Amino acid sequence: YINHLIEVSGLKNNIIYKRMNIDKRTLYRLKNSLKYNPSKDMLIKLGLALNISESDMDYLLSLKGYTLSNTNYFDLIIRFCFINHIYDIYKVNDLLMEYHCKLL
Repeated sequence: YINHLIEVSGLKNNIIYKRMNIDKRTLYRLKNSLKYNPSKDMLIKLGLALNISESDMDYLLSLKGYTLSNTNYFDLIIRFCFINHIYDIYKVNDLLMEYHCKLL
């Protein structure tokens, strides 16, 4: 599903890993290694980098057993960003910082 989202986005790998603020080896593992188990934060970064919809983000998270809670500030801010198409990781981190949440 990750490879499908990347393909649909039409973005090149170098753009994706720069937007995610990770190195290219981590993106390679995310795309190609069945043994790599990405964190919830890593999947959120990928969703932001690819500008996916809120429903696609929910589905991507669910594939690894994660959800965005309706009671956790971090999760609510992340959901807000996807609903309002705020995909810049630095803007997202500014919002998270405002509410004293961990940063991506």
